[in-house]
Amino acid sequence: MAPKVAGMITEYNPFHLGHHYHIAETKRLLNAEAVVAVMSGSFVQRGEPALLDKWSRASAAVEGGADLIIELPALFAVSSAEYFATAGVHLLNQLGLVDMLSFGSECGSLETLRDSVKDLSHLDVRWKTARKSHPELSYPALKAKLLTDSGLQSASTPNDILGIEYMKAIEALGASLSPFTLQRAGHGYHDLSLEQENPQKIYSSASAIRSALLAGAPLSTVEKTVPAQTLTALEKASGNFPEQGTRYELLKYRLLLHTPDTLSQIHDMEDGLPERILSAVKSAVDYETLVTAIKSKRHTRSRIERVLAKILLDIPTTMIGQNRETLPAYLRILAFNERGRHLLNQAKKTAGLPLLTRIRPQDLKDPVTGPQLLFDIRATDLREILCGRNVYAQDLTRPPVYVK
Repeated sequence: MAPKVAGMITEYNPFHLGHHYHIAETKRLLNAEAVVAVMSGSFVQRGEPALLDKWSRASAAVEGGADLIIELPALFAVSSAEYFATAGVHLLNQLGLVDMLSFGSECGSLETLRDSVKDLSHLDVRWKTARKSHPELSYPALKAKLLTDSGLQSASTPNDILGIEYMKAIEALGASLSPFTLQRAGHGYHDLSLEQENPQKIYSSASAIRSALLAGAPLSTVEKTVPAQTLTALEKASGNFPEQGTRYELLKYRLLLHTPDTLSQIHDMEDGLPERILSAVKSAVDYETLVTAIKSKRHTRSRIERVLAKILLDIPTTMIGQNRETLPAYLRILAFNERGRHLLNQAKKTAGLPLLTRIRPQDLKDPVTGPQLLFDIRATDLREILCGRNVYAQDLTRPPVYVK
C-alpha cells in the first residue's frame, strides 16, 4: 500500500513553533507518512519580500518535520488568496503523490468552510455586476456581502478565507486531494504580541516575529517562538533583513517610468487605481505613507501591497490572466530529506509537470517554463538588493537543500 502523503500550502515567513505543531499534528491525526509543502519563494502573499531567503526557510521546514518543499512561483505567490490557493493546489495535485491537503483555520471546522463554498460558482458569475453596484466595497467585503445575501456564512479571518479558496480550487481543478483542517493554535494571524510565558502551546504569529525583528528587537526577543534551525538562520541574516526604505526608493523610481495607461497593464489593477497610485507617490515620504494614501474602503492594505509588489516586479496581466487562465508550469524543488528524496524518485513517474532541481539554460528558453522562471529569478535578485547584498542569480546556482 502506498504511504499517505499530506500536502500543505505555506509561507513559513519565518518557520515557527506553530508551523512545527501543524506538521506534527497533521502526521499524527491523518496517519501521514510524509508531508509535502508548497511554499512561497522570495516574495510572499502580502506583497512583501520574505524575511529569510527561500532556501533557509525551506531547510528549516524540513528540519521541523516536512519532507519535501516545492516553491510557489513568484507570479502566484504575490497574488490574491484565490490565485495563491489555486496555484498551490495545482502544484500539489500535479506532483501525483499527495492524498490530502491540510491547512489551519480559525474555525477548525471543515463543514463550516464547506457551507461557504456552496454556490460560489454562481457568485462568481455575479461578480462583475456586483462590483459595479458596490464600487465602494473592497474585494473581501464584497465577497462577504455576496455570501451573506445567498444565505451562506461569510468568512472574514485570513486562514478561513484561504481554506475556502483551497476547497474551491480543489473542486475547480478536479484535484484528487481530500481537504483537512486543523484549528489554528495560539495568537491570531495579525496579532503582533510575542508569547513568552507558554510558547510551546500558545504560539506567536509570524507577523509578530517579523514585526519585532524588523523594528530592531534583539534575537533573544523571539528565541522562544521559533525552533533552533530558524533561530540559526535568523542569526546568520541579522543585519541583512529586507529594508523598507530601499523598497520605497526602488518603487518610486519604477513609478517615475509609468503613466496611468502603462500602469494599468500591471496585473490586478482596476479602473482608477493607477491614477490613485501615481497621485499618492507625489506627496508620500516613505512606504507607509504611500500605502496609507492609496488605501481606501475599496482597496485594502493587503491588496495595495500586492499591487506595489507587482509594480516592482513588473508583472503584467498577460502573464497570469484575469481568471486563472495560467497556472504554475513546473515543480521547483527547494529542500528535502531522505523521505523526500524517495518521493522525488516516485514523482519522476507520476508528476504532470517538469521537476526542477536546477534551472538549466533550456528551462529559461522554454516558452512555457521560461517566462515564469524569469520572475522567480527577478524576485530573488530584488530581495537580495533589499537586503543590501550584491548576490545575483542564486536561482541558477543554488541546488535544493538536502537535510540529512
